Amino acid sequence: METPYPNPISPTKTRIGWIGIGVMGAAMATRLLSAGYSVTIYARSPSKALDLQSKGALLVNSVLELAQTSDIVFTMVGHPSDVRQNVLDDNGILQGLNPGGVIVDTTSSHPALARNIFTAARAKGCWAVDAPVSGGDIGARDGKLAIFGGGDEGVVNWLLPLFEVLGKVTYVGEAGCGQSCKIANQIPISANLMGLSEGLMFAERAGLDTKKFLEAVRGGAAGSMAMELFGERMIGRDFRPGGYAEYMVKDLGMAVDIVEEGEDERVVVLPGAALIKQLFSAMVANGDGKFGSQGLISVIERLNGNRADQHQSDPQPFAPPSRRSRPSVKPRAPASRAARAQHLRPSRAAPALPVDQAEPIPARLAKLIRLPLSRQSAPVPFHLLWNVLDRVTWECWNSSVGAQALQPRPWDLCRLGKRVVTIRTRRANLQVEAEVGAKASWRATRSDRGKP
Repeated sequence: METPYPNPISPTKTRIGWIGIGVMGAAMATRLLSAGYSVTIYARSPSKALDLQSKGALLVNSVLELAQTSDIVFTMVGHPSDVRQNVLDDNGILQGLNPGGVIVDTTSSHPALARNIFTAARAKGCWAVDAPVSGGDIGARDGKLAIFGGGDEGVVNWLLPLFEVLGKVTYVGEAGCGQSCKIANQIPISANLMGLSEGLMFAERAGLDTKKFLEAVRGGAAGSMAMELFGERMIGRDFRPGGYAEYMVKDLGMAVDIVEEGEDERVVVLPGAALIKQLFSAMVANGDGKFGSQGLISVIERLNGNRADQHQSDPQPFAPPSRRSRPSVKPRAPASRAARAQHLRPSRAAPALPVDQAEPIPARLAKLIRLPLSRQSAPVPFHLLWNVLDRVTWECWNSSVGAQALQPRPWDLCRLGKRVVTIRTRRANLQVEAEVGAKASWRATRSDRGKP
């Protein structure tokens, strides 16, 4: 076989491997498939690879197998620890990649790790480029990503045919510089998101039509790419992720807490980035870490007394009903496992109460379903929550997964309209489909997975 680098890249000869097929990774791999390249993928959950397989991608069973059959391996995973595992572990990419092969890490990762990977790759006769990207899911689908290239300049230039399919690459320096550029990139992006969130919050409280507000300011000095990408999404409560909010915590954390092993501590005072990191951390603490970064507006709303689930047209804070109007609370569940299984058995009839008859989650119920104490006051249709709990058998709640497997959280059911919630435990898969209108309705199905 010919050594991949420095022979020219060609769709008919160059074999591409891809690890990480989430929102961004799947869109980027699709671009390469559409350009005629042969793409081999690895996925920890093979079911997530079905769409790419239908487009021509080949699924393999391990990272090692992928590396052995690829000339260039791209990674787009979640965290630096994932990069380290996929590249440097005993069964990682470097163990299978042939001399002359190239690793392209598009993950937002740590500069020091990028340098370590570059050194390890050169020791094996391979090459590594850190090439994190910016532009979100829209940029990934449209091939308009900004790509920050770090490593050997000749290798970055050699990769141009692939980078041009994905977006526009800029060579920014030696190994690790691509990651440093991405971290610096996240600081103004996050600042724009905070400013946009606060601007929309103020405009709403001032009685402005928020859509007209955006239309009025987007052509002036306040206009930004963040406004174009996320302004309408914020107004429409569209928090589907292009990049997870929890990843912004990671990126800003690398900016404000960066200490590199074997080097002097690099102290850069970034008070704005530190503040915004705390706001994104609040999103994660609220259970919204899997929202897109535009969900930052939910934190600003909470700080201003709005429920995060309120729409712009309903800015008044939630006021719980009086004690007399609250539904009666069911008695405490029996202590024994058998008694609890009997207690949580599905009931024949469920009350259909108006959605606005909600009350704070009481402390003992919060303890039962393992909710953080800080969320005891979160409003929830009480009968709807009990309908869900009544139909989850004791072994579900006794599993290592626990109630935190609920996505979305129980109190979100009252605002999301028709939504399917899946609870996966060691013993069963439970699906609850809830629809909330003038009255709440639901149905649940369960499939056993066998005893552990």
